[in-house]
Amino acid sequence: MLIVGLGNPGRKYEETRHNVGFLVVDEFIRKYGRTATSWSEDKKLKSLKIEDSVESNKSDVKFLAIKPQTFMNLSGTSVYEALKWMNSDTRLLVVYDDLDFPCGTVKIKFAGSAGGHNGVSDIISRLGSDQFFRLRVGIGHPRSSKTPSMEVKDWVLTKPYGEDLNLLGESIKIGAEAIKLFVADGEETVRKFLGKDFSSKNRLKK
Repeated sequence: MLIVGLGNPGRKYEETRHNVGFLVVDEFIRKYGRTATSWSEDKKLKSLKIEDSVESNKSDVKFLAIKPQTFMNLSGTSVYEALKWMNSDTRLLVVYDDLDFPCGTVKIKFAGSAGGHNGVSDIISRLGSDQFFRLRVGIGHPRSSKTPSMEVKDWVLTKPYGEDLNLLGESIKIGAEAIKLFVADGEETVRKFLGKDFSSKNRLKK
């Protein structure tokens, strides 16, 4: 199992909307990881990584989580190298921010286009395939905000505030639950939730 959180490295980008993928994976590790305590740098994978396991009904399930340090638009390099290093049948889950959904929305998707997300687009290009699971976390669009004239490229690099901050905080927790479900229960269970919106009023329930 390979879990990929997308974002940009460096303090400048910490806690920005575009780094929600990093934040969700961090929360998953913090809440559900069994033994790992800190990320380590892997120069070959051009990523920060953690190898750990989560508890399931049958036995602990191992996983590798990475946060590519290539900057968003080159995320595919890290994913490609990680999958090459792992078994060919490794399951892949990519976690990232999505402009098309308002803050507070969390959805699971399998396959399909990148939807304009450059990090996902690069992964598809490097793998030569779109056949992988995605966890999409809504960050809202500037046209629906108090600053509708702000360009998208600037919006994604801002830090959320007010109600958006509260909603994204909840989304991060729900996203961590979704990753745990995917790792511990597998694809068959996760497919039941494809396309559903997991808001604070609609938590993940089997």
